[in-house]
Amino acid sequence: MEERTNAIKTARDAIHGFIDQLNIKHFVYIDDRFDIENEKDHFVGVLKSFYHEKINQERLDFIDWGSPQPVFENAVDEIWKAADSDKKKEYLVKVKQAEGNSDEIDNAIPALEIERDLPGIIQTFTPAQWQSRKKELLEDLGESENILCLFDINFNNDSDGHEEDGIDLAKEILTGQYSDKVYCGLFSHTFSIEEEGEKRKIIHAERNLDFKRFYTISKKRYSQDPPISGFAEGIRNALTVTVVENLKTDSISLIDSSIGNVKEILKNMTPETFDYVVQKSSGENGVWEIDTFFRLTSILLDNEFKKIISDKQNRHTFIDGINRIRKMERIKTGAQTPFDKSEVKEIRKNELYY
Repeated sequence: MEERTNAIKTARDAIHGFIDQLNIKHFVYIDDRFDIENEKDHFVGVLKSFYHEKINQERLDFIDWGSPQPVFENAVDEIWKAADSDKKKEYLVKVKQAEGNSDEIDNAIPALEIERDLPGIIQTFTPAQWQSRKKELLEDLGESENILCLFDINFNNDSDGHEEDGIDLAKEILTGQYSDKVYCGLFSHTFSIEEEGEKRKIIHAERNLDFKRFYTISKKRYSQDPPISGFAEGIRNALTVTVVENLKTDSISLIDSSIGNVKEILKNMTPETFDYVVQKSSGENGVWEIDTFFRLTSILLDNEFKKIISDKQNRHTFIDGINRIRKMERIKTGAQTPFDKSEVKEIRKNELYY
């Protein structure tokens, strides 16, 4: 128990640190599961099923399983009616865990436990509540203040009849008046932690959501061990993705400019010089001409890279992005989530055998 408490505190402190770093005034989580009364039919139905099938009863000690059926069914209704919202969430967690449906557990547990785990940090809304409060929350932001929005992707339990999903709500706020103040995470149980990057690409392609402005976070992070540490790591990804993507864009621009300059150098190089460097020197040194050409272009590219990055503004932009990411990375979440290193291994392989 102490280990769990310490793990939750580490993750909670990390999220606090992220919020402070980026001056986030509101951290909001929108999920149809926050309509707790919409869970009543499921609660009642499962308990009645356990009663008749005489299964999983020992895991749920808040009701008398030995009472006659009419008494039992009335007791189920009374237990729900008498419970406040927190108690209903506690009951639902126990019921869903007793059912053993891992997919449903992954989907429901964050909404049922996050207010307990992150008190005073997070504000929770159903989709309808978000639509009614959104304007107020955005207008409440000061000049340098920001908002972090976490949207459940699929609204299956929404009793308000809204047809939008979480991607629609994210797109609305990311293209609106306050878009430059918004950090966005898309939260779902429909993909694993390892599939987050691929799912992000799919959403970008299918729904035309700006790739730089959101990160996909698997709900399976919330049930990781240590508790919620993986979730805190996912939140950090959502908060740094724009900086990382901008760094990639700046790097591509640097490469494009450097290659353009090298093309001009080669274009303007005298035939005698090019012939000497590539053909004659290769023959004199017993080197394959293609290798010499690769070496020439590498030298020219390296020189052009250094010229461009030596520009104060270019250098400042690059280093500023690195420092912003590093500040967030220094905040420890307690998570040790591995990531797919296949791309890293391929780069390393190319380095070793180039």
